Amino acid sequence: MGYLYRRMLKDGRPETAPGEKRPRCTHTEHAQAETCPGCDSRFGPIWWAKYYVNGKAVRESTETEKETEARRFLKAKEGRVASGQPILPRADRIQYEEAAADLRQHYQLTGSRNLEEAGDRLKHLDAFFTGSRIARIGPADVTRYVLHRQKEQGANGTVNRELAILNRMLRLAYENGKLLRLPIIRQLEEAPPRPVSSSASSTRLCAGT
Repeated sequence: MGYLYRRMLKDGRPETAPGEKRPRCTHTEHAQAETCPGCDSRFGPIWWAKYYVNGKAVRESTETEKETEARRFLKAKEGRVASGQPILPRADRIQYEEAAADLRQHYQLTGSRNLEEAGDRLKHLDAFFTGSRIARIGPADVTRYVLHRQKEQGANGTVNRELAILNRMLRLAYENGKLLRLPIIRQLEEAPPRPVSSSASSTRLCAGT
């Protein structure tokens, strides 16, 4: 049976007198609260999970400060162990490049998108996100990407198509167990289609006559 805990900060242990040995804290909230009520030790906000695979303890960061999400992470890991499924690589280590390669392979196998058109969208995402870990791509990173593309004179409609590709990539990673939670990616407001001028309309009518 696994459990969740917080890691003690490097300077989180209260000072003791010279030669004094601090007794082991047995308070129920030790390593659960950010400050232990029993010994005043301080812990980081990120939850860690400890579970067992073939009798060997595995400790892994859940990459979240929310206990509910951390418990979901631990439950998923224990479920894979119980069913004999292989333990996936640590989600916080998955790089953007791996997720992008998975998406390209998905499009190639399913034929659900034109590879050349998708490649045109991906090249802008590749240039910005390569080297990033997908678990750390959040709304703030998406905003920075949008500002970057707007400086490059990318139209809102074009940027929206690229954000849709990024969203599909992250969703695929989530479906494959390589991402624990999906970030919110908001679309930009696009300019309305330009009205057809009367002269152009007349030209089409004449041409169709």
